[in-house]
Amino acid sequence: MGLKKGLILIHNGTDAEADEHTPSNIKMYEQIRFNQDYHKLETELKAKLIDYYKL
Repeated sequence: MGLKKGLILIHNGTDAEADEHTPSNIKMYEQIRFNQDYHKLETELKAKLIDYYKL
């Protein structure tokens, strides 16, 4: 965060849990929420990395 680079938060839990447990000072960052769905995590993380690194 201090280097002003992209940041993606990864949260394993429901949307309600993520909303409750994510501090307000970092809620503006992009989040991947996967609630034990590891295929969803893999798919979304790959897409974000490809977009970030322009692959």
